[in-house]
Amino acid sequence: MDLMDGTLGRFLSDADAGFDPLYDTLVNSPLADGELFQFLYAQLVLKAVFDWKVLDVMLNGQLRGDNIGVRSLASPGLDGPPGGGPFRGILIAFEAFPRAGRRYLRFPADLAADSCGAARTMRFIHFLDLAQGFQPEINHLVAKGLLGECVLLSSCMEDDILGRYWPPHELYCRDLGVCGALGEKVVDWGRHLRIHSKADAREALQQLFELYYPQYGIENPTEEVRQTHAVYEWNPEVVETLSTSYVFLPNNSDSPHSPCEMDEWSA
Repeated sequence: MDLMDGTLGRFLSDADAGFDPLYDTLVNSPLADGELFQFLYAQLVLKAVFDWKVLDVMLNGQLRGDNIGVRSLASPGLDGPPGGGPFRGILIAFEAFPRAGRRYLRFPADLAADSCGAARTMRFIHFLDLAQGFQPEINHLVAKGLLGECVLLSSCMEDDILGRYWPPHELYCRDLGVCGALGEKVVDWGRHLRIHSKADAREALQQLFELYYPQYGIENPTEEVRQTHAVYEWNPEVVETLSTSYVFLPNNSDSPHSPCEMDEWSA
């Protein structure tokens, strides 16, 4: 996996004596439509299901290289489709509420040359440190030993001029580099959102889907598409399953990434 900007990024600017362009200059690559969708979708899903606010994603208005990772869909080391070969794209299966009917977006892996430059392959977008975030139960989680204390919270939630602060009810969406008119439209929509609750996040997820549907919506995908694409699902059954677990917490020492059931920490 690569870092979003290829550097770790520190608090130093070119006015500081120890400034080193190699480590202190963040250089973000623009997000293609499918990459921007992933970036916003992940934030909204975490809020809608876990009431979790991702923090420490931006430093001085640019994406943090050590907290945002990218990996090409064509990466040789990536576990691809069952039949072998790289993923041909990402398929979003979305059902807002029971019996609403499933609808689909398809983002192809191969990106043509456009306003972002040369043709390339779409990337998976990863949030690398979800523990650097905030949730109403966070003090309880820390007290139970299910989550370590995060020293960065105050710097992200109060403006101490170190460049990490982000308004708590806003998505990380401002200052993003994107490709094309749709990306610009989505960023403008996202930067005006105010997400105060799980319900707000669920409503925003549906709006996000609708923004992309005219350009990337497809009818029922073929079995070949289902087998050759990475599939993201949002439907009542998936949400109910996720809502009973905190997927980032261990429930035993043998499986550090397995779900922690809610009743393990609710007492």
